[in-house]
Amino acid sequence: MLVDSPPEARAETAPAPPRRLAIRTIGLVVSAAVLLLVFLASIAIGAKSMPLGQVWHGLFHDSGTYGDVVVGERLARTLLGLLVGAALGLSGAVLQALTRNPLADPGLLGINLGASSAVVTAISFFGVTSLSGYVWFAFLGASLVGVLLYLLGGARGVDAVRLALAGTAISAALYGYLQAVMIMDGAALNKMRFWTVGSLASANMETIRQVLPFLAIGTVLALGLARPLNAMAMGDDTARALGAHLNGARARCRWRRRRCCAGRRPPPAGRSCSSA
Repeated sequence: MLVDSPPEARAETAPAPPRRLAIRTIGLVVSAAVLLLVFLASIAIGAKSMPLGQVWHGLFHDSGTYGDVVVGERLARTLLGLLVGAALGLSGAVLQALTRNPLADPGLLGINLGASSAVVTAISFFGVTSLSGYVWFAFLGASLVGVLLYLLGGARGVDAVRLALAGTAISAALYGYLQAVMIMDGAALNKMRFWTVGSLASANMETIRQVLPFLAIGTVLALGLARPLNAMAMGDDTARALGAHLNGARARCRWRRRRCCAGRRPPPAGRSCSSA
């Protein structure tokens, strides 16, 4: 026999909204403090460690000395690393919410390989060598794979197993294409290896200015999709009952994810401060 608990007991067991808000606020403050410490440590620690006083001087009172130049080099790399990490986190969160699969990520579903294949094609057949060219070809490749993935695994509704199988098949085909092109073209192999692994060694403020528009647009779209994604997490039928437009929300999610996947790669080569 089921026995219902009295209202007083239910009120005690359910966390009050102000308490949840306080816990979230404390978590955000602690996370921001840890992020600030990591940010400062990334600038201070390197081939030649620097005191925090020198880091402060280089950040706010740059006088062109050797220490300030090193701080400037490390600052660009640190900022780009933070932007790339935020893009990866947002892409993963959107994809997991969209597919209702906690293990989903752009690499598992073949989206990263789609971007890589497009970049290899651009390097081998079109002679593209600039970061701006890489970004647009990566965006195109990720977009095509996203459309193909939707047609094969998600056109009739989100099914985590069907999406994973479709992503595995697409990844296998694209991986074979990548290997074939890179074996036949040694220059493409060298450039693609650096592009795939990624590097912050040559990061500078110009690099950040080139990728920032893609990341900013994707971030705004992701934040705007928070409400429909919350509705979709409860199932398609419930989301429709709550007024969510599933096809439109999924299309915006895929576009936003591709923006971040295409714009998150640092450039493969360039000048860096060897003492930093």
